[in-house]
Amino acid sequence: RRSVHPRDIIKAENRLQLFVLAMVSHIYFEIFFAGVITVNSVVIGLEVDYMTQHSEPHALYYVSQTVCSILFLLELFLRIFAHRTSFFTDKKQWHWNYFDTVLNLFSLCELILDIVTKSVDTSAQGASTITTARTIRIIRVTRLIRILRITRIVRFVRALRVMLHSIGNTLKSVIWAMILLFMILYFFGILLTQAVSDHLRDEAYADVTIYWGFGQGEASVQLRHLWGSLPQSMMTLFQNI
Repeated sequence: RRSVHPRDIIKAENRLQLFVLAMVSHIYFEIFFAGVITVNSVVIGLEVDYMTQHSEPHALYYVSQTVCSILFLLELFLRIFAHRTSFFTDKKQWHWNYFDTVLNLFSLCELILDIVTKSVDTSAQGASTITTARTIRIIRVTRLIRILRITRIVRFVRALRVMLHSIGNTLKSVIWAMILLFMILYFFGILLTQAVSDHLRDEAYADVTIYWGFGQGEASVQLRHLWGSLPQSMMTLFQNI
């Protein structure tokens, strides 16, 4: 069991809040919702794969997504009820809490839109059909956003948090390495572009193309295609790394 912070115990206004606080702080509570997130992630993948062969999602996917959305909303409600304002001001967890809140708001919007869409008779009038089509497009956008739920598993697995933190700390070095690589490509890109440009203007170009085994026109096309401009030269160098 995870210990409850004494500050939260002091702030608890009644026994019910204290009970909910102990429940959301329990390790089994987090394991349960980590499992829900995992199941939801698998269902999302299966649904996306199913939709590649069908125009409408299977009813089982709709039910599972609805159940998961309700569970996530319940989790958010319990956490807010237990922690009150500290849920949004906690120095260590505030970013995850805001992230969960935004995702649950989108899930709630998706549930409401699904209910509205199913309650509208799409075959009644043209205006109704247009309105329903717009609603379906909005639902598709919210369903794309729910894919972000997969990242919530990082919150419950410490090893993933450590790895993510390590990657974040190494990004500074990676960025400087990319800048150095860009400078190298830019430097040699200028040299090669200038060399090819001068070479194409050289009157002795015909002799060189015969030595390379190309016709004059074909060699010119090849050189201009690979080294005809600075961006093209940099791309050619990058592709040869």
